Amino acid sequence: MKMNIEIIYCSSWNYAPRATSLVADILDEFQTVVESIRLVPSTGGLFEVSVDDELIFSKKKLERHAEPGEVIDIFRNIIA
Repeated sequence: MKMNIEIIYCSSWNYAPRATSLVADILDEFQTVVESIRLVPSTGGLFEVSVDDELIFSKKKLERHAEPGEVIDIFRNIIA
């Protein structure tokens, strides 16, 4: 199973470092199952992560940032 990942991040709130750090974490553990990772700059405080067009984490929806390791744990559950 190869995953297509999209991370939408708010550039006006400087979430780029958070997004690129997440990319590094994903590639460290899941490189063999990643087809593509797409970073999409946005506005409005967004930080959303989708796998194969399914939203798996949304800062806007949860009204908070992900806890350390939270998104990686979601990936582990998807692959398991």
